[in-house]
Amino acid sequence: MFGRKKSSSNSNIYELLESNYHAIVKKWIDKVYDSYPEDGAKFLRNKKDAFANPVGFRITRGIEGLVKELIAEEPCEGVEEFLDSILRVRAVQDFMPGDAVAFVFELKKVIREVLSKELNENAKLMAELLEVESKIDRLALLAFDIYMGCREKLFQLKVEEIKKRPFLQLEGASCPSAALSLRQMKKLREQINLVGSRSDEGQRH
Repeated sequence: MFGRKKSSSNSNIYELLESNYHAIVKKWIDKVYDSYPEDGAKFLRNKKDAFANPVGFRITRGIEGLVKELIAEEPCEGVEEFLDSILRVRAVQDFMPGDAVAFVFELKKVIREVLSKELNENAKLMAELLEVESKIDRLALLAFDIYMGCREKLFQLKVEEIKKRPFLQLEGASCPSAALSLRQMKKLREQINLVGSRSDEGQRH
């Protein structure tokens, strides 16, 4: 998806991305952390252990992989895996779709900030940067599809959990709690259908 051809006409921007890999990764991770409430962001930044901070570990692993894939010489195969590493957590945390994938677009800002000096001194690099930013746009579309898929699976799990409750196995159950749970299950099913239809529309586009 993000592979590039080995060509002298577009190698400069990728060489700069590669040489500034660590600065780009650090700055992009900070942007992701900034999307969390202050206390949560502080915890993510301060806890480095994978067991004590599994969310931070998944974010770091995903960001590092995505930047490597973006500057890779050959076609990439791990993009979806690295996106899933971040988006699966955000789906559980109940981010709105736009907020969940906004971090992808932040990469454009990060690159422009890290390479500001070089971009200002070389007009050719600005033209090459547009190619990179086009890839980031496609990455964002893929991120949206992955996030919606994760949300759909969560809704399905909730429906299955409700269906397994004992009172739903009684035919003609008429107690208020049963009626309420049945309404909840119907609502969840409607939400699943809505998520699925939006996901299909995204894939068609």
